[in-house]
Amino acid sequence: MLNRRSFIAMTLATPFARASSADAADRLGDYYVLPGDGTGSAALVELGGLRLKGGLFNDFDSGVRLFSDFTLPASGRLRYRLTREILPPTVTSNGVWLNVGIVWGNDPAALPATTYNGDTYTSTLWDGWRITHANKDLKEIASNRLRIRSYKPREQLPTREPKVLANFKPGVAYDVTLTWGGRIVTIVAMGKKQSWSNTQLRVPASGARLMWYGSFGGQWLIENIRLD
Repeated sequence: MLNRRSFIAMTLATPFARASSADAADRLGDYYVLPGDGTGSAALVELGGLRLKGGLFNDFDSGVRLFSDFTLPASGRLRYRLTREILPPTVTSNGVWLNVGIVWGNDPAALPATTYNGDTYTSTLWDGWRITHANKDLKEIASNRLRIRSYKPREQLPTREPKVLANFKPGVAYDVTLTWGGRIVTIVAMGKKQSWSNTQLRVPASGARLMWYGSFGGQWLIENIRLD
């Protein structure tokens, strides 16, 4: 498993090209990683894409969190293909999930690789927000719906439309589109749209980074990552 320092070394050794509409954002060297307790791992898929694998399902420290080295504009569109590869038969009450978000206000390269990467702690380090993709959870009402939380403060925000079911099945690839701009964030997955409107969702003109988080207990494949 490559650690965060290896990612940084790869980036320094190769001139960095910013992600753009003509550029993929699925190169492992374009991200910093917080590996939790070290059992969570990130890998580059041979044909492109990222694989995020958490540690034991009951080890809350063993998720893996990635932060982009490139920064994002105040408004834009992110497209990717998401496959949930592993869904363990037993989970904690928190379930197994993948997050995508945009954060700002801290340099991930300055954080120790041993930084705890759970959401409650991470939310104190950043401003921004993240969306939770549906997971397996003992609380099915929450787990089968796309939902967003703001950072600083860490709050779950209400949706603009009725909450939609979005149950990601293991082994099935789903195309996802995420757009942001002003106070509006919208995600479309499996042909279902969910959006939110709140001033806490405004992305600044500079310094914001793309964030992925694969929880403990799961394995996710993220492919065809494109930014417009």
